[in-house]
Amino acid sequence: ARLQNTNYYEVFGLDDFATRCCIVLAIGYSKIKWLFQEIIDFEYGGHEAELLEQIVREKLSAEEILTVLKIQIESDDNITIDDTVKALEKYIALFDDVCTDNLSPTESAICIQLFRTEPAKHKAQLLGFTGSAEKEIRAMLVPVLAQADCHDDIVKLLSAKKGSVRELALSVIETVGSAQFRDALQK
Repeated sequence: ARLQNTNYYEVFGLDDFATRCCIVLAIGYSKIKWLFQEIIDFEYGGHEAELLEQIVREKLSAEEILTVLKIQIESDDNITIDDTVKALEKYIALFDDVCTDNLSPTESAICIQLFRTEPAKHKAQLLGFTGSAEKEIRAMLVPVLAQADCHDDIVKLLSAKKGSVRELALSVIETVGSAQFRDALQK
């Protein structure tokens, strides 16, 4: 008997096949997201925790996970960074060694929001975002760095070559209060 027009997701759930389809299509063929929805009849929005659990089981690197999430967020207006970060928080340990050098603005935003839960622990990664060309990313960093207890690092940023990095340092100082930085500001 032929299969009638069945909904794969309703029948099988988000199993290994569905997860791998999502990963492959997201990484390699982001422009044909509709194909994934046609094959599996599954949309990421509303299923963030379920999809992340499956993706983590596939043992992707933190950078690969970020790539999949970035593509899902950028291709669907119903998916937010906030919802994705909430689902991702229980896997924060996977991102302890993530390299922040070549992340897209969306991937950077995911990491910054994720690292705000433990800013002192992820201070090195957070400081890696200070040179971002994206004004929105630098703006997201200010309150997180203000909580990260990185006084000496902020002082070093004041002498950076890039004006945007110095401006970021001044914004952090303004948020924290200039009393702690009085000596550095007088130099």
